[in-house]
Amino acid sequence: MKKLSLPVNTYLATPEEFMEESISLLKDKRVLLFMSESGAARLSLGNWIDELSSNCALFWINNIASNPTSVDVFNSFTSYTGEMPEAIIAVGGGSAIDLAKSWVAL
Repeated sequence: MKKLSLPVNTYLATPEEFMEESISLLKDKRVLLFMSESGAARLSLGNWIDELSSNCALFWINNIASNPTSVDVFNSFTSYTGEMPEAIIAVGGGSAIDLAKSWVAL
């Protein structure tokens, strides 16, 4: 079996640091965001999403099924119409993260 090695950066920050630094880091990039609408509301990230979308080419996949299947992965691929993203962000629970990981792996 071959080992899958994913180039990933993980950051720990306060919500304020996360919002400010991520906008700066992602400016003018193609960004793919995996986060449910309910997660965005629960975490009060609406302003961050608005700011992100005005500073980069943001595509937000916000309809995330619990325990995504290969069909959900396929549907997320077919809904994306942009060029290859330069950054993929997953915020929330395991389903958002699992769906984002499928993008990175494929």
